[in-house]
Amino acid sequence: MNFLFLIVSDGVAGIFRSKISSLMTIISLMLSLALLNLYILLSQNVLMKISELKGRIAIEAFIDPGFNDTEIMALQKQIAIVAGVDSVDLIDKAEALEKFKEMFSADYSQLIDENPLPQSFQIKLNTEGSQEQVQNAIDIIKSMEGIDEVKYHHKLLTSLNYYYRRMQQIFIFVGVGLAVLGFFLLWVNLKLTLKTKARIIETMELVGAKQSLIRGPFYVQALVEGTIAGFGAVLLVTLLFWIFRAENLLIIKINFISSLMVVGGSIFFSIFTCFWAIRGRF
Repeated sequence: MNFLFLIVSDGVAGIFRSKISSLMTIISLMLSLALLNLYILLSQNVLMKISELKGRIAIEAFIDPGFNDTEIMALQKQIAIVAGVDSVDLIDKAEALEKFKEMFSADYSQLIDENPLPQSFQIKLNTEGSQEQVQNAIDIIKSMEGIDEVKYHHKLLTSLNYYYRRMQQIFIFVGVGLAVLGFFLLWVNLKLTLKTKARIIETMELVGAKQSLIRGPFYVQALVEGTIAGFGAVLLVTLLFWIFRAENLLIIKINFISSLMVVGGSIFFSIFTCFWAIRGRF
């Protein structure tokens, strides 16, 4: 118990003994985590927004006028089981006319004796799939007996799929880059701390001090600094969103779980970097 107390007290005292180094470590880790947290939060919201836009795109399959109600219902069930199809809604002639009148200000129903608009299916696809999977589902629907024509925003859907994949790749690349930058800054600060304490470490080794007694305070110091930096990063990001009134623009918001993940990640990041910096040193 006394041994553990000695390690903890020495680790905490080490923060106050090397105020500037500890402060630089906390600030560099806090800023790195804040940037990474901010980046992940914004990238998730951008990708979610694109996914939401993709989800709004529906294809319209016009039904053969010669099909009766029983055949139409069977066709609807057939489309529903196609891989990549999320939902199939029947748009009857009356509903099609109502939508037509909503699009145009004039009441064209007064100009014609009979409703010429065909029945159709409004089909929503699973936008999480690849462009090839989406196109395959459309081709299957086109080839079905009873489907006269299929209309959809091909260019828009293709563009959204392309930009979604590209942005995913960019976000991962930049996110990893920010994580590596944070690790490097923290590693440099720890190396500087080790250099300033080199004489003390050598003296402890000469008198036969245990490795746990030498390394322990560094891990305690990393734990404390990581905890402070983690909470600081959460507060900084929350403050930035509050200042710029950006919270209402987010689909995925800052919450208690994500805040805990940032703090936990900060502690792990700090201790892992500490382990990496001191390994092989003593």
